[in-house]
Amino acid sequence: MTLSFKYNVDGIRTQKTVNGTATNYFLNGNKILAQKTGSTVTWFYYDQNGTRVAMEHGGKLYYYLYNLQGDVIALCDASSKQIVAKYSYDAWGKLLTKENLGTGTIADVNPFRYRGYYYDSETGMYYLNSRYYDPEVGRFLNADVIMILENKPTVGNLFAYCKNTPHNLCGLFRLLSLF
Repeated sequence: MTLSFKYNVDGIRTQKTVNGTATNYFLNGNKILAQKTGSTVTWFYYDQNGTRVAMEHGGKLYYYLYNLQGDVIALCDASSKQIVAKYSYDAWGKLLTKENLGTGTIADVNPFRYRGYYYDSETGMYYLNSRYYDPEVGRFLNADVIMILENKPTVGNLFAYCKNTPHNLCGLFRLLSLF
């Protein structure tokens, strides 16, 4: 498998290419409004607070259902009002179950999963705009830039996810909590 990525001047990913097939991301700031792979476009809709509430794929609208931690736990078909996909995770974000209910594959199509993060199925990691998180080991691939910018490299583990307590902390702006 070959993977390549392109980023804008703010460091936000604008394209992912897997084995020669490109997925382009259409952004508003750091929010993905749509992604296009070949001729297939998937749209993402947000409420006035910036929370992702729905996804449109293949001409059908699906609503996101979240738990209290912000994990996507299900997708609901807007027209039939039926749950069409279900997910569960461990405390570190490792996918425990992914179910397509019915005949579709929408559980596979939806990229937003644990804590609402974008899941790259090719790598098994979550993309959090500023860095990648591996739920298998509970660590980021690169250090927390905020801790480095604030000249606090000795405060905690710069690669740790939520100070190793994901059930208590979820990270400010998807980054490691500072205190």
